[in-house]
Amino acid sequence: MLLDRLLRHVNLHVAPFAVCDIRSGSRLKMEGARGAQMHFVLHGAGELAAKGGRVPLGRYSLVLVPPGVAHTISSFGEPSESIELAGEEIEGVERIVAGDGETGLVLACGALRVELSATGLFQRLPRPIVEPFDNSPRMKQLFDALLEEQLEGRPGRLRVIESVMMQCLVHLLRRLMRASSPLPWLEALDDSQLRRALDAILDKPEAPHTLDDLAATAGMSRSSFTARFSAAFGQSPMAFVKEVRLQAGAKLLRTTDLPIKAIASKVGYASRSHFSRAFKEQFARDPAYYRREHEDDQ
Repeated sequence: MLLDRLLRHVNLHVAPFAVCDIRSGSRLKMEGARGAQMHFVLHGAGELAAKGGRVPLGRYSLVLVPPGVAHTISSFGEPSESIELAGEEIEGVERIVAGDGETGLVLACGALRVELSATGLFQRLPRPIVEPFDNSPRMKQLFDALLEEQLEGRPGRLRVIESVMMQCLVHLLRRLMRASSPLPWLEALDDSQLRRALDAILDKPEAPHTLDDLAATAGMSRSSFTARFSAAFGQSPMAFVKEVRLQAGAKLLRTTDLPIKAIASKVGYASRSHFSRAFKEQFARDPAYYRREHEDDQ
């Protein structure tokens, strides 16, 4: 439940950006991106090479690449079966073909968008994560659905792909929570003391939280709480409170016609002007302009 609420507050989603068709025996180099990337191996077998080593890839492998990490994906040998991807382009999704000959390795690639970006959810991931899901019937169904959308080119497939990619990400995070996770914030969700403070912030971001109150809720000293929270989430507890409040305000601006002064009060700001200054620092636009940009969301 806490993972659900955290993901909802940080507004995390996966945006498909490419379908990579790496021909048998060929390779594709991908530059490091500003945000984290995900690769879904839909067909074939190969290898991912990045600084620090090489990792084999098989069908139903899910790859999470940290921001800024360049990597190369190679296709091995002959494909087990020949497939033909739909020729029709998907709006906003690039079709990348590497090499010649028959299709060997097919990837669906997505970019992770995190609006609550200062939490650094994936910035401190030390290396790419490759998780095989060939033993998971549910994940195999999801991967097969992604491949089917690429093969058949049916209307509305971009929305289907976005939804399936997000489901796969949640399954990955669940698995990482059960293991020794390389993501500090996932481990923090199992820390009962930090979890109590996080609950308090997410349940009532508008409450008059102070560092002392949150530390007391966690049952920790002020200094220990600050150090452990910052290590997990990449920022101080009060900076996290501020961002959760601003995300709550942004959602109200997108989805309601409440006056900005009322929204400011509902998310814990004493005045419209204070809220507007903080909002502009975070979103590079004032609340009124942001609302106009998202009028179609209502």
